[in-house]
Amino acid sequence: METRETGETMERITRLMLIKRIDWINETLGQPAETWTKRKDGTISAMIGNMHLASSLQHYACEQIVNDGGGVAVIVSDNTQRGLFNQLCAFHKGLTFKKTA
Repeated sequence: METRETGETMERITRLMLIKRIDWINETLGQPAETWTKRKDGTISAMIGNMHLASSLQHYACEQIVNDGGGVAVIVSDNTQRGLFNQLCAFHKGLTFKKTA
């Protein structure tokens, strides 16, 4: 574990933690849980509205599918897993507040 200057320990943010947070957001908003689906004719199509984790070279993002070809819009992103996790937590708090208001 990492230690802050104040002596507090920091929890390591994992990929699974980010995925679980995004899954909760999908469920809360009624968005599809799967990113891709196979149609009856055998073709593969993106599930519009699905949010998922994307990462490359130490950059992390929560993306949302916007068309059946798999085009995405970035919802939130950061250079660290912790930064993205903090943004997703804020998103989570906003959705929780909206549900209770």
